[in-house]
Amino acid sequence: MIMSTYTLYVIIEGPGDSEIHRSHWSFAFLRPNTSIALVYQVLLLDETRLIYQLDKRDGVPFPVVGSEGAVKIGEMDGTKYVDVRPKQPHSFSAYCAMAFSMDMS
Repeated sequence: MIMSTYTLYVIIEGPGDSEIHRSHWSFAFLRPNTSIALVYQVLLLDETRLIYQLDKRDGVPFPVVGSEGAVKIGEMDGTKYVDVRPKQPHSFSAYCAMAFSMDMS
């Protein structure tokens, strides 16, 4: 029996060639056998005070329009993919820890 796999990518947006045009990255979980992803990113709310907020978007076409590219991190079968919510609702580091602690084998 063949299992459907989710693929984790890091998406790179923006050229990052100046203070005004910074690079931005996000995580994308590409759904099995589709071109639709679940994307987690951090939005800059206040550039002066460096206030950020976690943003989760589901149903995003992949590859993400306007992105510079994507790096494939790994694959996991459907039994290992769980949409986990961190204890702190706006903690992007908790999502990062969750994504990188997954067994991608």
